[in-house]
Amino acid sequence: MSLLVVGRLLVVGDVMTDVLAVLDAAVAVGTDTPARITMTGGGSAANTAVWLADLGVPVTLVSVMGTDPAGTDRLDELRAAGVDCAIRRTRDAPTGTVVVLSRAGERSMVTDRGANAVCPLWTLTPCSPRRRTRCTCTCPGTCCWTSGPGRPASTRCGPRGSGA
Repeated sequence: MSLLVVGRLLVVGDVMTDVLAVLDAAVAVGTDTPARITMTGGGSAANTAVWLADLGVPVTLVSVMGTDPAGTDRLDELRAAGVDCAIRRTRDAPTGTVVVLSRAGERSMVTDRGANAVCPLWTLTPCSPRRRTRCTCTCPGTCCWTSGPGRPASTRCGPRGSGA
């Protein structure tokens, strides 16, 4: 498959840890239910960014995740997949997790949005070329994302009012 992309695509959204449990039988209330369980990176935006990078498309993912080990694992996986990451990391909540229960072609999801709910992406504002250090975020600290022709996106975060 060949794609013609001029510039870089920006994907904005969730990064999650997916815990997939493929059940052998219906959930047995009050006891164990046999299942095959795997953990992987997920989140619709993260998945989309990885698929685009796999196709050779220059892509930047803007997202929020916790400073927990799961967030570090997801960030490492995204970078290894060739995704440029503009990630706001927060101590206020863990990286989001979704538990997917799957059986006989059906699925149910149990979701903890984690950092995605604590610091929603719409609180981030793009930096103005004239005011790169004056970006704002309603989360603790200031953050923004920047990008330009031939430059990957990046975040700048620091204590509120520091302009760092």
